[in-house]
Amino acid sequence: HNCWAYKSADGSHRYYDDGEPSGTAGKPILQAIESEGLVDCMVVVIRYYGGIKLGTGGLARAYATSAKESIKKIIKIKLVK
Repeated sequence: HNCWAYKSADGSHRYYDDGEPSGTAGKPILQAIESEGLVDCMVVVIRYYGGIKLGTGGLARAYATSAKESIKKIIKIKLVK
């Protein structure tokens, strides 16, 4: 699954669950972006099924954690127009 979310400086945003149960992938990724106050940002999390069913709560936590950990590692710059 290639799940993603983005948020633009104008406030527009979108997320995609790519076949995961609704709201368990893209939405937690978007919440991770918003919790850091990022704009003009897109995060993609790729998950391969490993044979263990996580359930909806487990999926949401897995996507949120992956997004948050990735965001911690990026270099953030302020865009000046």
